[in-house]
Amino acid sequence: MRRKFNPAELELMDRPQPVSPELEQDLRSIRQLNHWFGSHRIVRRFVCRWVKRGARMRIVDLATGSGDIPRLTFHQPGG
Repeated sequence: MRRKFNPAELELMDRPQPVSPELEQDLRSIRQLNHWFGSHRIVRRFVCRWVKRGARMRIVDLATGSGDIPRLTFHQPGG
């Protein structure tokens, strides 16, 4: 089956909607995939290379699903 995408139509997760059980499950799945593939460790490694320890910075978290990568990356001991 070939999927067709309409660029004028938002993806389901990007549409304004109340929090549904399906959305909650999708966000859990994203967090689990990020955990399995170590996505937060990859992001943390690069940020640590670019930002000096103790430096102040602001990070904009846009469209990162449940926000698990920024939370895990920057709120761990030593982060």
